[in-house]
Amino acid sequence: MTETNNFSFDDGFREYTINNDPNRTLRVNTRDYNILQRVSKALNELDSKIDSLKEEDFKLADDASEIEAFDFASDGSEVLNKFSRSAIDEIFYPGACDIIFGNANPMSTVNGVTIFEGFLRSFAETIRPILEEEEKKRKEEEKQRKLEEKKRREEERRNKPNWFKSTFDKLSNEIFSDE
Repeated sequence: MTETNNFSFDDGFREYTINNDPNRTLRVNTRDYNILQRVSKALNELDSKIDSLKEEDFKLADDASEIEAFDFASDGSEVLNKFSRSAIDEIFYPGACDIIFGNANPMSTVNGVTIFEGFLRSFAETIRPILEEEEKKRKEEEKQRKLEEKKRREEERRNKPNWFKSTFDKLSNEIFSDE
């Protein structure tokens, strides 16, 4: 039987509970530079989806029955529900939406804000300082690496035989050794 080996290193993943519920834990790569871009993209696409649904709303006849209006609103809600769930899973990983929202429609509102937007804004506020600190560390590391490389090259230059000097010394020795 083959022995299983393991590589251990900090891959940037952290665990966050949702509203302090230990049964709702989301694993997030807090060092993923693209995650805020995916959040921004999802919010922009949501705005576009909502705008397109508002345009369709004008297509509902003024004399539509309450049932037709309810069905129409329900269809729009389902479109946004599917979109927002898919967007969350794209930002994080498949199944993340279920951890974050459970069975709730992410377009449900609390204090006038969708829980989808509320979560993403809270997430962005939490992760932004982590990414900024990581970028600061990366730049400092890069600066240190460049400084060390510069020192190494200078040391090589000092220790490298000077062709001109060695040739001059050799010729000088030959010329003056005959005397």
